[in-house]
Amino acid sequence: MQFDRFIRTVECNIRRNRGCNKAGCGEILKLPQQFIFNLSIKTATFPDKWKKAVVCPIPISNSKNEVRNYRPISILSSFAKVFESVIYSRIINHVKSAISPFQHGFLTKRSTDSNLAVITD
Repeated sequence: MQFDRFIRTVECNIRRNRGCNKAGCGEILKLPQQFIFNLSIKTATFPDKWKKAVVCPIPISNSKNEVRNYRPISILSSFAKVFESVIYSRIINHVKSAISPFQHGFLTKRSTDSNLAVITD
């Protein structure tokens, strides 16, 4: 798997969260995370803790007194996001030919805008 990419992502997250200021601290997590990734794939399970998210309200306008002026964002597990990225990069080339050309959600370089462009042509 792409564990070098994983280590770079972990190191960026650690530095951003100020958990470690030294380059290379992601190396500490490399082997345990590799073990968990491989075990997850081998047993076809996904750790329950990675399924949880913290939903935070983010203001979208200056008026913070009304609930409708907030949008929710979900703070997800960094490990879950890296795992998803690794799995996606491994399977996308195998399933790309089976995906409809009209599918625009969750695909690189496609969006609601590209979907509207196809529909209106």
